[in-house]
Amino acid sequence: MVLIILVTFTMGYWLGRKIGRRQGLEQGLKQAVFKFKADCLKKQFCPICCRRLKQDLATTVTKEQTEHLI
Repeated sequence: MVLIILVTFTMGYWLGRKIGRRQGLEQGLKQAVFKFKADCLKKQFCPICCRRLKQDLATTVTKEQTEHLI
């Protein structure tokens, strides 16, 4: 009887740990993308061309500044 309870508890613990690790990995990968983008914006660094950005991308762009793009 004790052996059945111990085996059941161990299997439940193992399954919960496996599911938790998978969920944690998925969540960590999602957050890493946003953290990487935020760090690049703060440092004004382009990860593609390895150059500094010319302007602050967090500033608001006015309608007049974008009219030539339309």
